[in-house]
Amino acid sequence: MSNPLDYVFGEHRINFLKLHKTLQDEKPILLFDVQEQQIYAYPYHEFKAEMSSRSQAVLEKQYRHVLAGTHIIAFARDNEQRRLVSSLIEIDPDEFQRIDINEIVQMPLNNMGLKIDNYLQVAELINKMKADLPIPASPTPDTKISLSKQGLRNMEQSWQISDVVYMGDEAGISCQIESLRKSASVFIISLTHLIVDPLHPLAEEIKTYQITRRKKLSQSNQGKKKGSFTIRPRKNRNSNKRTTKRQR
Repeated sequence: MSNPLDYVFGEHRINFLKLHKTLQDEKPILLFDVQEQQIYAYPYHEFKAEMSSRSQAVLEKQYRHVLAGTHIIAFARDNEQRRLVSSLIEIDPDEFQRIDINEIVQMPLNNMGLKIDNYLQVAELINKMKADLPIPASPTPDTKISLSKQGLRNMEQSWQISDVVYMGDEAGISCQIESLRKSASVFIISLTHLIVDPLHPLAEEIKTYQITRRKKLSQSNQGKKKGSFTIRPRKNRNSNKRTTKRQR
């Protein structure tokens, strides 16, 4: 029987592959957060340490395919449903060779079923942003805290948006982020989690989009039960308490 989160691996397959190609020397474990609509990369040993003994054995067996260069390991996490599932994504050598890590696949804009975003406004803003890349930006305070909880504690404040993509009505406009430090990783984050340089020509238009989207998201989420869990180091390795739901 299929898992409700299995759709993640199909819809975001190319972006999983792109992030893996960007960090292929590190051979990370990739995780897509459903609520944040972001893809995170974790070192294998750190990620493995947070799992149960049974899940560690499964991950260790799967990771052999990553070391062989034939697959990547991707996880999907739903905080509200408290679910964590994984998938081995096969790497096609010819396709992998053609992947441009500097370009995110543009998902088709579709005005059917949009309840949060305005199709025409989104399309116009994306086109304007793409024409003016890179765009200086920084994380919002909440985003910085969130990234810290994900283990990214040394993220600097100065970023730049290097590409823009529409991830659907639920996720909205997302950005490919690069740190001004060339050695830093590339990752994808929602535009609503960023503060664009106020001196940028599109700053006010982007801010309007962010405010409008947050307001509509808040209205649509009213009455929904909230909850969260993260993968993070256990303070006491001998404790029987669990701060997260482990992979089964």
